[in-house]
Order: sequence, then C-alpha cells, then structure tokens
Amino acid sequence: MPNPFETYLFPYMRYSYPDARPSTSYFTIAKYNDDHPDSIVSLCYKEGRPINCNAPYIQDITLPEEIDLITEDGNKSKVLEYMDATSMNDYDKLRFIDRRSNHLYAALIQTDSENENRMWGVIVFDTNSPNKDDLKEKLKDVIDRYLKITQFSLKFLH
Repeated sequence: MPNPFETYLFPYMRYSYPDARPSTSYFTIAKYNDDHPDSIVSLCYKEGRPINCNAPYIQDITLPEEIDLITEDGNKSKVLEYMDATSMNDYDKLRFIDRRSNHLYAALIQTDSENENRMWGVIVFDTNSPNKDDLKEKLKDVIDRYLKITQFSLKFLH
C-alpha cells in the first residue's frame, strides 16, 4: 500500500458484508532490520512471500489492561499462541483490535514497473470463524485472479 506516513500500511480497499459496520485497518511496518515483524502484513512485506496463519480463536476472550491479568484457565496461553501465530508482539495493539481474526492469508501485490516486478503492498484475507478454516486452501483456485485484478487496477493509479 502507499506509505504516506512511513510507519503504516493503509488499506486501499476493504471489503466487508454490506450491513457490517465500516472499519479501517492500520498495519504498522516493522523496520526492515528488525528480526521480528509485528504483524503478518509486515512479515509478508519483509519476506516477500505469502503468509498463511491459523491462530487460536480468541474473539470471545476479554482482554484486560495487562496480559498477566487474564485469569480464565487456558486463555492466557491461547492469547500468547495467537500473538505468536500472527507475529503480533504488542499486547496493547491486540487489545484494541475489534475483530481479532484467527485465520489470515497475506499475499504480495506487485506492479510491473518498466518490465520489473516491484512490491507495492499486501492484500489480506481473513475470517474470525471458530472453525478450522484454512484460507490458503480456500483461496488456492482464486488468489492468482485476485492479485491480477489488483495489479491491473494499479496501472491506472500511476
């Protein structure tokens, strides 16, 4: 995505159900010399490859001010496992996410600039289903078409 503020990737387009509350997502970009990116978006962007993430379902867990205040049996370990699986290393950021998706697939968007592929951004597909969804498997027949449509559309933005 265009990077006007240098530390955030902003969504260019976000699809949701028509009756859903409009929302905005911000994904911070880890510094390229950091060993641990802070989201699957920055991991995908940094490594230049798709990332498939299947994390525990934590949407129903109330997140207190500090992680050590999670008292229900097994919930703290679920939250820690979620953070590890999604490459999220900031608990405070996690607390303020309304929809904590547990199945995510991030893919690179590249543009063909003077016959040279250049990384432009990341497209993320997600669901917060408690089921064992594997988005990589669900998207395998359509992901290339999504990326081609996005890449074709980008030609008109330049």
